[in-house]
Amino acid sequence: MLVKRLLHGRSLFVLNILNLKTLILVETFLLVQRLSNVTQIRCLY
Repeated sequence: MLVKRLLHGRSLFVLNILNLKTLILVETFLLVQRLSNVTQIRCLY
């Protein structure tokens, strides 16, 4: 019983870490896209 709970908690922990990593990746990707868009607009004007 206890072992099962520990394993479940660990898998949830790993999932949370993976979710955090993907969130950070998405955020950085969006930030880079926004920055490139800003530089493109600057180049246009």
